[in-house]
Amino acid sequence: MIIENITHACLKFYFNNKILITDPWIVEDPIKAGMIYKLPRMRSKPMDIVKNVDYCYISHTHEDHFHVPSLKLFSKKTKFFIPDFSHHKKGRRGEVMFQTLKKMGFYK
Repeated sequence: MIIENITHACLKFYFNNKILITDPWIVEDPIKAGMIYKLPRMRSKPMDIVKNVDYCYISHTHEDHFHVPSLKLFSKKTKFFIPDFSHHKKGRRGEVMFQTLKKMGFYK
């Protein structure tokens, strides 16, 4: 397995001829309060980062992890893993992620 640190919380895992990416915030669109600084600095272009990605894991709904402008770059065939927050008293989080991905055209 190879793990590549893309930026911020975004990691890219290469394993068994598959690629998984986590928490992609890879385009320059700012998040809350105009923040745009991501460390380490990205060394690849966003379209190169999402190329051939099979799976995407999103840890939670904060915008620097669930960044809709970045998600728009992914193939609609990408399979998403999202947490089940139903046990939490604010369990709507998982449903928000699921419904947003569905509206964006992702179906896996």
